[in-house]
Amino acid sequence: MTGLVNRREFERQLADHLSVCRHTFSCDSTSILLYVDLDRFKMVNDTCGHAAGDRMLVEIALLMGHCLSGNDTLVSRVKN
Repeated sequence: MTGLVNRREFERQLADHLSVCRHTFSCDSTSILLYVDLDRFKMVNDTCGHAAGDRMLVEIALLMGHCLSGNDTLVSRVKN
């Protein structure tokens, strides 16, 4: 729906990145992990419907995606 990387792909990319860092004892770039929690998102789904919640997620993904470079990864959802 959002076109973002899912949890499984995020975990694979993170493992690959950490493996490179461990084996070379350094990373060629700065690594940052930013966790964003959408407070009261369930309330959006419950009061406005799942279609509105889906549109909200897509819009947030687009807005955040505009702030990233080509080497950055934006993940859609990590929680189970």
